[in-house]
Amino acid sequence: MSDYRSSQYPQYGVRPQGQVPFPPQEPQQSGIRRGYTPPSGTAIPRQPMAPYAVYPGSNTPVPSAPSGPRARVPNGNVSRRPSGIAAYRKIIFIAAAVLAVVLIAVFAFGSRPDQAPVRDAVRATVELHYSIFCPGVYVDGLSLGGLTAEEGWTAVRNRSLQKLNAWHVNLTYNGFTNTITADDLGIEPDFSSALDAAWEVGHNFNGKRSDRELYDEIARVAEEPRYFTSKYTAGDLSRIVDIVYTIKKSLDRPPQDAQMTGFYPDRENPFDYVDEIPGLNLDAQALIDRITDLASRLESGALEIEPEQVPPQQTRNSLSLLYTKRGEAVTQISTSSDANRNDNIRLAFSRFNGYRLDPGAVFSFNGIVGERSEKNKFKPAEEYDQGEHVMGIGGGVCQASTTVYQAAVKAGLEVTDRSYHSDKVNYTDYGLDATVSWGSNRKVDLKFVNNTDSPVYIAARVEPGKNGKNSLQTHVIIYGMDLGGTSYDIKSEKTGELVASGGPKYIKDTDGKYATYTDEQVSVSDPKMGYEYMTYREEYHNGRLVERKDLDRCTYPAQPEKIYVGVKKR
Repeated sequence: MSDYRSSQYPQYGVRPQGQVPFPPQEPQQSGIRRGYTPPSGTAIPRQPMAPYAVYPGSNTPVPSAPSGPRARVPNGNVSRRPSGIAAYRKIIFIAAAVLAVVLIAVFAFGSRPDQAPVRDAVRATVELHYSIFCPGVYVDGLSLGGLTAEEGWTAVRNRSLQKLNAWHVNLTYNGFTNTITADDLGIEPDFSSALDAAWEVGHNFNGKRSDRELYDEIARVAEEPRYFTSKYTAGDLSRIVDIVYTIKKSLDRPPQDAQMTGFYPDRENPFDYVDEIPGLNLDAQALIDRITDLASRLESGALEIEPEQVPPQQTRNSLSLLYTKRGEAVTQISTSSDANRNDNIRLAFSRFNGYRLDPGAVFSFNGIVGERSEKNKFKPAEEYDQGEHVMGIGGGVCQASTTVYQAAVKAGLEVTDRSYHSDKVNYTDYGLDATVSWGSNRKVDLKFVNNTDSPVYIAARVEPGKNGKNSLQTHVIIYGMDLGGTSYDIKSEKTGELVASGGPKYIKDTDGKYATYTDEQVSVSDPKMGYEYMTYREEYHNGRLVERKDLDRCTYPAQPEKIYVGVKKR
């Protein structure tokens, strides 16, 4: 212990006889002795926190936090002082009184030759603070002035555990909240370094500091407080990884493309769809970093989990562009068309109503509709044959083939096989018809190919017409890939006229349909002009004609007068 007795300090008094020398002698220990020896005891464990819960949909449990006491209990003996607020206030009052007396003594007697009383006052102040924290010392914002080592340790421990128990990170998604606590991460308080540093203030650990140095430090910290902060162990941060990847597993999903689920050709909007579902992808590393940052600073917070949306390749809007109306055609059914003829048209349509034609595939009318026979459910009805109206099985089917031909041209499909009648029909103009037949010697077909990159779908029906209450019309619609601003139309123009030559045409009526005897002649048709027509497909871009393409040159020959003659003699 340094002796400050000299002529510079006045004689102010001496230490009472029998007082314990300052500083007290302590047992020698190997290594560096810090001076602050924490008390013995058992740590009080924190209340267990609720286990971490994963989001709905996850079956992967998260390991629970380890149990056990949160803080060590230091060992050693420390002088105790009365605890509590009253004791603290009493000690502070005594310290302040002593400091005041000392300061008065210093200024009043500083010039006197004998300053022993001042030296003894300095010593008294140092001894007063030997077993307590100096006023003006704070750990974690908590004032430790006047507390013994054990009381300071208890107060800081309680404050640290309170802060640790209060720490949490709330992870929120879609109204669900999961909480990460210090228990989940195994974070522990470490306040021994802060307490050691706080105890150093005003205490002579290694015996190298004089009473005056200690006294000056005690006086200085009373006016300029010193603040120390506890630390916390990082815990097992790999648990953050486990927690986040458990959440990621429950949230992540691949995107689902929109799908066309059904084609119902008789509806105005014939296609059904399932909407797309965006995928979800949680940026796990970014969330781990945010939680780790809060844990390292022991700062509570709320984090909204925001997985990135992964767009599907096919949305409903983009998918619907594959199922737009490409072309349609309508032909009026004559009011003179009987029920059988109308049923034949309906039957033919039923064979390809709702038909799907894949890219590159060929539509064959005969191949799909089949033979026009009673066995195939067709009925006898009036049909047009070589300029005459005759009865035949499947009469009326040519109106069905004509309507689907016009729709195919307007849809921009490539027609590969088409024939026209020998004369004008009553349901469309010259050059716009398409005849079909299923004869024993000759078959006439209508064919077109899907020259697009996606399927086309055909709707065909007989529906009420616009020419009166009982009128009917055929209606064929072809759906497929959207044409954008492009559209097509079918047109025909007369390019020439033909005149019949050679007089009337006499036909033997072997069936006795018109004439029976050889001297009977029956005229069944008048002479008729013939015509030549050119059929075009017109292409429009945004309503403006940009191209006219030749499709067919159609020749409708002139018809002489037809006279039937009987074959029987009277």
